[in-house]
Amino acid sequence: MTEMLVGTKRHFSKISALIIAILMLISNIAATALAAPTNTTTAKQFTDIKGHWAEKEINDWISKGLIAGYEDNTFRPDNPVTRAEFVTFTDRSNNLTQTTDITFKDVKSTDWFYKEIQKAKAANIISGYDDNTFRPNNFITREEAAAILTRLLKLQSVTQDALKGFKDASKISSWAKDAVNTAVYYGLIKGYPDNTVGPDNPITRAETVVILDRALKLQQTPIPSPAPTSTIYDKAGTYGPQTGMNTINGDVTISAADVTLQNTTIKGNLLISKAVGDGNVTLKNVIVEGTTTVNGGGEHSIVLEDCTLAQIIVNKDDGKIRLVAKGATKADSVTLQSGGKLEEDNVTGKGFTDVSIEGTNTQVTLIGNYDNIKVNAPGVSVEVASGTVNNLTVSDTAKDSKINIDDGVKVSVLAVNAAAAITGKGTIETANINANNVTIEQKPTNTNIASAITAVISGQSTTGSTSSNSGGGGGGSSSNTGNGGGLSSTNSSNSGLTSSNSNNSSGSSSNNNTNTVKNVKDLYMLVKNALKKNNSDTIYMSYGMKYSQTIYLVLYHHPELYYHNWWDAGYDEKGYYIKIYYDNNSKMMKDQAYAKAKEIIAQIIKPGMTDLEKAKAIHDYIALNTKYDSENFIKNTIPPESYTAYGVLVKGTGVCQGYAAAFNLLANMAGIESLGVVGTSEGGGHAWNMIKINGKVSYLDVTFDSRGDGKSDYIRYDYFNISEQQISKDHSWDKNDFSEKYFKDNFEDGNVSIPLSVNIMLLENDYEMGSRSIRDFIFTESPIDATITAISDNTDVATVTYATCGGHTTVTVTGVGQEGIATITVKAHKDGYADGTYTFKVNAIDTWRSLSNESSLKSDYLLFINATRYKITVSDTVYACVVTDRNTAIPGDTVTINICDIKPGYQLESITVKDSSGSQVATTEVIPGLKYTFTMPAKDVTVSTDIKEATPISILTP
Repeated sequence: MTEMLVGTKRHFSKISALIIAILMLISNIAATALAAPTNTTTAKQFTDIKGHWAEKEINDWISKGLIAGYEDNTFRPDNPVTRAEFVTFTDRSNNLTQTTDITFKDVKSTDWFYKEIQKAKAANIISGYDDNTFRPNNFITREEAAAILTRLLKLQSVTQDALKGFKDASKISSWAKDAVNTAVYYGLIKGYPDNTVGPDNPITRAETVVILDRALKLQQTPIPSPAPTSTIYDKAGTYGPQTGMNTINGDVTISAADVTLQNTTIKGNLLISKAVGDGNVTLKNVIVEGTTTVNGGGEHSIVLEDCTLAQIIVNKDDGKIRLVAKGATKADSVTLQSGGKLEEDNVTGKGFTDVSIEGTNTQVTLIGNYDNIKVNAPGVSVEVASGTVNNLTVSDTAKDSKINIDDGVKVSVLAVNAAAAITGKGTIETANINANNVTIEQKPTNTNIASAITAVISGQSTTGSTSSNSGGGGGGSSSNTGNGGGLSSTNSSNSGLTSSNSNNSSGSSSNNNTNTVKNVKDLYMLVKNALKKNNSDTIYMSYGMKYSQTIYLVLYHHPELYYHNWWDAGYDEKGYYIKIYYDNNSKMMKDQAYAKAKEIIAQIIKPGMTDLEKAKAIHDYIALNTKYDSENFIKNTIPPESYTAYGVLVKGTGVCQGYAAAFNLLANMAGIESLGVVGTSEGGGHAWNMIKINGKVSYLDVTFDSRGDGKSDYIRYDYFNISEQQISKDHSWDKNDFSEKYFKDNFEDGNVSIPLSVNIMLLENDYEMGSRSIRDFIFTESPIDATITAISDNTDVATVTYATCGGHTTVTVTGVGQEGIATITVKAHKDGYADGTYTFKVNAIDTWRSLSNESSLKSDYLLFINATRYKITVSDTVYACVVTDRNTAIPGDTVTINICDIKPGYQLESITVKDSSGSQVATTEVIPGLKYTFTMPAKDVTVSTDIKEATPISILTP
């Protein structure tokens, strides 16, 4: 264990204890959060903090010896911290020893953090969730950390609103409001550059260092007691100067009817309280920097004349209230938590810009010109009585809402995401319908109905185009699932576009009065152009062409074209064909993506820029404005739009394929050649870009260069404009299918010739032979005189034999007796043609396993075998409990070793796994000192641990 020196004082305060203990006790707890230091790396050696927003504080603390990094010379500033870890830091830093009973459903007495949570509960610094869980392994949020820190330091709540100006202050949980307000007031927590406080963001190592650094500095200075500052107008009358401006550095409350407030700037919040009743209040030339809350006032009215209000929240019990905007009034955000009426009267300013309706079963009337109206609550009745609305959205939480658009009103875009009734004689230019049970009385100029959705439009039932998982004769779907974020996959890594053995063929030739494509290059171009133009014309092709792989390759190279609904392949009287289909929703997404891309190019591309500067500007825009769709990625529920440029550029959310698509689209508009690349990275499917600048090919991965929160100013260039050799260190891909030859000046100008490919097709796959460890697969090849071969890449799992008769080949796969997955590659060869390839996987499973076992989902087909199992023995130790998750295992299984209840004062020095021949088996560290895994060999194994008394850490204070 490494000894670290942090100064020379022998006595230090509670804050100092907190900071030092949190940062130094890490090596004694199970799951590392701030550091697991094993060396005394200096700031200059860290490879991942240069340019980080917290670089100064991190370097300062490193120079003082308060923190250390990891063995790989990284600090990992953006790694999050869990709730259990944060509680443990707090307990130990304050020497909490008293415990109490806890009943959290997800905290077990065997958990390493069980006693720490008992201590925190006894100290009343934690409470848990309403469902009686603690969620110890969840990352702790900024508001949760603020609550623990303010309770720990016993900071008094402040009455001043320190959260004014933060756009997401309303998102702070009610239970944490005081804590976050207090933490912000004392400067422990500050906001992000976009004026958000991020209450539900996970707190990172860097943020923890900065917050604790501020806490240390705060502790070293006297803490003033906050004095409440609130101005109250509780009598009718006119307040404020006749000329000039008065500034109130605090909150203002109006608690009487017939009050006029004029020529005043309110630095805090404004409350029009319930005491106003149904009376009138007038604001003239009033600026409110905080939140204006309206709980009182009647239908004649709250008048806002020449006012600037950052945020208005309306919540009157009976919903009978009217707000009128006049003159130069500007109110960027209005939230109606109750019913009410908003009216613009001779407005010369922006008036009410964005309106959010949040009150269930409320009645709302709107008069004026609005940018955005969003209905978020169910059972709402909205009447748009006059004016215009740019975007009117019924969210998926607003079921059974009723929207009446009166005669003379124009709505530019109506989006309906829940069952709703739209009535009236007003004009709707575009209606996008994404839910069933929607009725629209009037007929919109343009209507887009999502796939499989039925709506009643102007009295007529209409259903959106229905997507399909496959087309006749071997179609393909636009659905993307699994494979590292939804990257589409094909049965063959060889697309048939990798060799050049014949003369170049251009155009298509006549066959039975039909234009028939005879080479893959022309098919590639026709598919690309069809996707580009949303063209559903039938494409006829020669028999035996690899149409499936060609379509996929076009989409891999050009993910910005990924807006088709499905494709179909088959045969009719004119020959073999493919046809691509689209629905209105996919067309709408594509149109909006291209329109947005044009806006972005106009914004970020300046005259005189080099191509490299343009590429960097596009890279930076995507990295800084896109949130990675991690929630849906983890749940495997990624929506189709997240794979597209529409998701990234219009919605601001996407996965790697969407990032690559957005870059392709913007780069091509900026005159830069760019292709998508699909392969693997960090163990999963991944997509990135290949670009060509000044004749030189390089690579970039915007996904890896961005923080992925869509709001941080954090950005890096580790994967920008790098060479093939550099990116190959952690990215793998088929360099034939993704090569320079597919750039436009090479491929489309005719410098590449591509021959016909031998076609190979799997006809039947459901034959099972007597022993149940054998399975037959029958293929047909074209031309029929092509030679078929088949190989297995893992003959310990399965062997393969093959025999051809009459143009059909039977491939027999036999399980050998070891569980695992074998890849079977069937290849068709004929001189003068590109080889045809069909690849599939078989999963050999021991007969004792259930077919519902997850392992049965890992491959295309199953083989049933009687596998050999081997024994696992764990050597005894008196200093800890060491257990494995099974007593026997099949070769190739992943075995987990758990270490718990380590005797106080002792620590794990090493863990060793040896097979029966004495050879050591490699282990993988999952949680330092607590959890390890190894791959089971084809022999019995013994697990041994070396647990010794820990070396004390010397801690000296500054």
